[in-house]
Amino acid sequence: MADAGRRPLRVMHVIGGLELGGAETLLYRLATHLIPGVEQEVICLGNPDWYSSRLEEHGITVHHLGMSSPLNGLAGVGRLRDLLRGRGTDVVQSWMYFANMLAALVARRSGTPVVWGIHNSSFERVGLASRLCAYAGGANAKRFTSFVVNCSRHSAGLHERLGYSAVANTVIPNGYDQSEFRPDARARTRTRDWLGVDDQTFVIGSVARWHPHKDIPNLLGAVRIAADEGVPLRCFLVGRGLGGGNRELAAEIYAAGCMDLVTVLGMRSDVPDLARAFDIHVLSSRSEAFPNVIAETMLSGTPNIVTDVGDSALMRDGSCRLGNRPSSGRRSSQHGPSIPNPLLSGASGGGALASTSRGTSPSKRWPMLTPASGARSPSARKHRGARMPKIDLEAIEAKNRTGYPPPFDQEVQGRWYRRLAPATGLTDFGVSHVTLKPGAWSSQRHWHNGEDEFLVMLSGEAVLVEDSGRTLLRRGDCAAWPKGSTDGHHLRNESDRDCVFVVVGGGENTGGGYSDIDLMFTADGRFVHKDGSPYDQAERPA
Repeated sequence: MADAGRRPLRVMHVIGGLELGGAETLLYRLATHLIPGVEQEVICLGNPDWYSSRLEEHGITVHHLGMSSPLNGLAGVGRLRDLLRGRGTDVVQSWMYFANMLAALVARRSGTPVVWGIHNSSFERVGLASRLCAYAGGANAKRFTSFVVNCSRHSAGLHERLGYSAVANTVIPNGYDQSEFRPDARARTRTRDWLGVDDQTFVIGSVARWHPHKDIPNLLGAVRIAADEGVPLRCFLVGRGLGGGNRELAAEIYAAGCMDLVTVLGMRSDVPDLARAFDIHVLSSRSEAFPNVIAETMLSGTPNIVTDVGDSALMRDGSCRLGNRPSSGRRSSQHGPSIPNPLLSGASGGGALASTSRGTSPSKRWPMLTPASGARSPSARKHRGARMPKIDLEAIEAKNRTGYPPPFDQEVQGRWYRRLAPATGLTDFGVSHVTLKPGAWSSQRHWHNGEDEFLVMLSGEAVLVEDSGRTLLRRGDCAAWPKGSTDGHHLRNESDRDCVFVVVGGGENTGGGYSDIDLMFTADGRFVHKDGSPYDQAERPA
């Protein structure tokens, strides 16, 4: 800590990327926490990502080196050296293996102390480059770093065996903002209304990302089994890669027979509200260190079912353990502030059942597959490779949710849509079946930067409104909008009866805009003003 009258202690954080992840979230919380006498900056070795603008909104300077190729990498090393020297850095705090090694090699010449951050508790499925950096770090810890911070005891034990204990080290578990993650009955009700679920629906949530470590297919198999047991449930997947553009995820949902059970929400900025809306949160990971999401959802009042990996077991009540020990040595644990002593019953076939409760929710049976089992229920297996017959539209839920901020949501209250692609296993493009009630609009007048759109009218009539004027569309008429065209468009039902159409979209969501109102949408699913400032409580629906 700097003394009064002296210049502040300058801490430079060095990290590979600023995507939405556990270590990145911890860096964000640390860098935005005001510490008297300390100034913090961030060097990101990659390109701008989720936390870049959020850090800058808090006044934190973020330098992006764009090291995405060998040529950029060489230039990035030079710029990293110049930044560490030119910014008067007193301490370098690096995050994860590659950034640890690179920061140490560059800072070593200037004699700047480097603190390594370790956020991994397993080398299962760790890439070769990261693994080499991890081993090199252990072999050279005494030469390259002054101190090592592990985020979990499990991680500390693993890295001690690699040689990291040659220097001073400690375990600092991740911290959480209890003013952000806390029970809130009103927010829970509001979010469940937005999700379109009633009090009788058991809501399962999983905040994760699309990665083999997270074992999402295992979770999908468990969801299918629970539904087959008669549980009236819905499952919501939240996080990077868990959105509509992930073809592999869509195929897994289809293979598990979960098209009508699972909704993908992608990356969200309203995770605290979603956590409150869940009846239970499930972490199906094969590998973790100190998973933030367990603590965050528990602080929000939501029980957890987790695989016993990393420090998960240390975060739970010791009496709340669920599951048979699988052959891999891992097991599932159930814990949470509102589940005292769950009734356990043995189960064969790779899973276990537990009675769980949340407030007034009585005895919901929830089976959790073990991480290594890979078991599929008969209902899931029958979908793999099956022919798709005529689509039963009535079997696909019709929704009229919108994330538009008020007052822009009023005109679409009479719009009802069914997402056909997830329900039918389509992965290369999206398809929506839309019904507009009299007086309703299909959307605000908009365009997409990276997605093509094609529309076919099935019944009734609607007025297409574009920059060039109004066009009446009737049954059999088609319209198309190439990606990148800024000709804002939408349909209005100005007749006295319903109109129905199908719209197909393909490409990559890179954002877009609205012609007539102060609104834009971003690649990560947020609504913002045209000056880039965010709207409160506004997210594009999945």
